[in-house]
Amino acid sequence: MDRTAEKKEIKKCIRPGDIIIAAVIVLLSCLITAFFARFARTEADCAVISRNGTELYRVSLYGDKREYIIEGDYTNHIIVGDGEAYFSESDCRDHVCMDSGRLCYNGQTAACLPNRVAVRIVKSDPDQPDLVVG
Repeated sequence: MDRTAEKKEIKKCIRPGDIIIAAVIVLLSCLITAFFARFARTEADCAVISRNGTELYRVSLYGDKREYIIEGDYTNHIIVGDGEAYFSESDCRDHVCMDSGRLCYNGQTAACLPNRVAVRIVKSDPDQPDLVVG
């Protein structure tokens, strides 16, 4: 069988209905992703700074920016305020903590693994639901 005959055989296997079904699946997956990206994020109001799993600070995200310096094997500078928390400076080797960006939504986490420091964004009231739909 030559190359042209193989292409014709493949075209016979793919029908117009198959293309429509594939397009509908792609469209639905994009809509679901957009929905969760837009509506499933809930704002939190608290940043928890911990080292070795021990909570050091529980700080409101709202208010003036304040710097927290966590010392251990390395030194981390964490800024909390104006609705966000982030690692502003670190003297660890890889700086992945600084590359984590600014955290502001419930459940977001950034960590400096060499220094065993983590910043989690949480709600101050754990009994309050994360998401209400309806």
